[in-house]
Amino acid sequence: MTKIDQELAWIKKKNNNFSLYFLIFVLVLTIWLYGYNFYEQSQISKIENTIQEKQKALSEKKRQKNIVVYNLYNSNKWVFKKLEKYSKIADYITHLDQIWYKYSLNFKWFSYSNWELSTKAYSISDNNAIDYQKTVNFLRKYSKDKQAKFIVEPLNSVKTKDDRQEFNLKFKLK
Repeated sequence: MTKIDQELAWIKKKNNNFSLYFLIFVLVLTIWLYGYNFYEQSQISKIENTIQEKQKALSEKKRQKNIVVYNLYNSNKWVFKKLEKYSKIADYITHLDQIWYKYSLNFKWFSYSNWELSTKAYSISDNNAIDYQKTVNFLRKYSKDKQAKFIVEPLNSVKTKDDRQEFNLKFKLK
């Protein structure tokens, strides 16, 4: 064998060794990836089982009476807030009495709907102030009053009748 033949044989042997090592590396990597995939799949399945158990426990908890009542309360909270505002009607009437006392205004009637209170107010002249001044005094001071429970809408008209001044008032709840 010539020197060139020897070198070619050595290169072929070297390439064969490289191919063999590369094949072994690929086989080991494939086996390791398969094992890792199997391990990950088992972990995923354990987590899915845990999730199903937790969901089942949660659905059983939701069936308990106190949880059902709480969920009903949360879903209908707006109704309770509306009823709470309606339950304050007595407070609103008391507040109208305070307005009567503080500003010397009388009220004929009132109606309450859509969070709005409507009434007809009138003032009767006395020695202390004339009707017009009472009305102006009420409109100026009430809107600045920190204890006011209403927002007074602007007046459309004021009637003067005999010894009193009448006007329709609309209050919006604060």
